[in-house]
Amino acid sequence: MAEGGFAYFRSSDVTLQVKLLVQQLHGSVPAMCASHPPLSYAAWLAGACGVAPHDLHISAQLLVHGMPLGQPERTFSAAGSKLRWNEWLSFTAKYCDLSADAALRISVYGTAGPREPVLIGTATAKLFDAASRLREGELQLALRLVSRFASGDGSSDPAGEEAGEEGRVRSKDEVESEELEAMAARHEAALSRGSELAWLDKPTYQLIEARQLALHGRLSRHLLSIRLPDFEHPVLLHERSAALPPPFLQPPPPRPRALAQTPRLPPRASPPERAAAAADSPAT
Repeated sequence: MAEGGFAYFRSSDVTLQVKLLVQQLHGSVPAMCASHPPLSYAAWLAGACGVAPHDLHISAQLLVHGMPLGQPERTFSAAGSKLRWNEWLSFTAKYCDLSADAALRISVYGTAGPREPVLIGTATAKLFDAASRLREGELQLALRLVSRFASGDGSSDPAGEEAGEEGRVRSKDEVESEELEAMAARHEAALSRGSELAWLDKPTYQLIEARQLALHGRLSRHLLSIRLPDFEHPVLLHERSAALPPPFLQPPPPRPRALAQTPRLPPRASPPERAAAAADSPAT
């Protein structure tokens, strides 16, 4: 639809299935830099949770009005040593079935043995923003570890829906870390295009990497990267107005059938009455 030059889609008209791209799990804890040599995030997670990184998988449940909608979907590809999946999950529900509070509850599971799944942590992503617009693109979700695993990561921040969400005060280290990540992304994009200042690429990347390692020694973050599908135009929330069925009316009780009335015969006269009637009648 288009109103005043602004083109958009209504969510009630989008009959595509809800999809989600699970990308990777990454983060930092002070214990990673405290060890010698420094540990990777996957190595720290394996040691803290007692699970192998390649056994981790993601389970996602779609929630509507706070209740599960359909069955949960999970990844099947191995995460590998870098905790990357890059796998699409498709739900049976469609975008036209979503409500304003629709959300994705994402859980990270490991394996302690045959048929012994271990819950590592959970994260939540709302599908519509404050302007009732369907969210698109890449999201960084703050993963909340279960209490027995979170006790050793040095984290004291409450779990939020998204890294840097409104209502939570971010520290200077978190702001600087996000800026460095954006700089690293721009740097990689410049490398792919080629530059006349190629001789600055290596020292620039080394400086960014060194600063990121220094920040990782003070920050405790667990981030899950996901991506939502992009649409040609913004998708605005529009719930279908369900037509209520007509009220059930109690049928009236059946009317009793009228019985057929037999003609009533006059009463039979007594013998004296018959004799008097014969006397009164004229003689033939």
